[in-house]
Amino acid sequence: MASSDDTSRRPHDQAFKAIFSHRRMIEDALRGYAVRPGGPLHPRTVAALDFDTLERLPTEWIGDGFRRRQGDQAWRLRFRWAQDWAALGGCLLILVEFQSRPDLDMALRMAGYALGLQRELSAAGVVRPGGPRPPVFPLVVYNGPRRWNAPTELSALARPELGAGAAEDVADDRRASGDLAAFQLRHAYFVLDFESRRGDDPRPGNAMSALIGMEGARNEAELVAWLKALVSLADRGLARTMLEWALRRLGITGAKAEEMRAMASLDEFHSQLEERVKGWTEKWLEQGRAEGVEQGIEQGLAVQRKALRRQAALRFGPGTEVLHPLLERMDSPARLADVGEWLIVDTLEQLVAKVEATLAEADRR
Repeated sequence: MASSDDTSRRPHDQAFKAIFSHRRMIEDALRGYAVRPGGPLHPRTVAALDFDTLERLPTEWIGDGFRRRQGDQAWRLRFRWAQDWAALGGCLLILVEFQSRPDLDMALRMAGYALGLQRELSAAGVVRPGGPRPPVFPLVVYNGPRRWNAPTELSALARPELGAGAAEDVADDRRASGDLAAFQLRHAYFVLDFESRRGDDPRPGNAMSALIGMEGARNEAELVAWLKALVSLADRGLARTMLEWALRRLGITGAKAEEMRAMASLDEFHSQLEERVKGWTEKWLEQGRAEGVEQGIEQGLAVQRKALRRQAALRFGPGTEVLHPLLERMDSPARLADVGEWLIVDTLEQLVAKVEATLAEADRR
């Protein structure tokens, strides 16, 4: 998030480092977001990785001029067919960098980190000259307020600009680009852009999905809707770390913070949450109605529908897509508020039946 030479890391950066020190975050990032169609990796590639072998690597090395360099995180894991770490072609190195604002030179930075890591392997005698080297997957985790707009390939930074205006200048530019392309570094990285994922429905059991949702929460009412996703994580240490980060980010302290900590630690969380969250849900929907007054009824209805879709996905998991077209047909804030109450106490089948009955009654009028 800060530059690689920044020695005074901000608390937010350190919180992200703590969250991503858990193996679960790296695994869920690859399984849930780095695979096609949204990511660059084929599902079979990710399926071939043995995530039980995932382990952190030191990320400090001595660069040119004896200046210490430091990336955010580095990990390694083996492909399932590799017997041990000696099969370097059977290992994958993962470089992770955290950003809160776009960096137009990010491709150059990530290439430098990857080359530094490979040189460290050579210096340590792990890799023989001319021998096989492990591939590198560079991952940029970006949680800034606007979409990532920096080039994701180093080759995009190395292109001749010979001029413009005359046809021959354009032709020369294209010819030079083609001639020199083979001699340029083609290093690329994958950026996991939180802003582009804000509208996604929750992915039950995926820690990265929970983190993106909690990062986008604007108040305690929206945060509590993600607590169920947090509690569903088997890694209790990770869940506690993520909750503490979210509480600090929103400035939630005192009795409210203690209540959320208690909710997130209860074994009988699901039944407890239904009672505690009802008041917050009503507040959330009321905010949607208020936005409807300020921004126009349709926009307010859209806010309510989005809130209900998220809450349904958090409560029931897969299969809630059946609700989406039904909610789109509801054009009354009061009816959508009713759905919010039903969602807390009913099963998914009961909820769908009630919504369908409400729509049928409205059609008869």
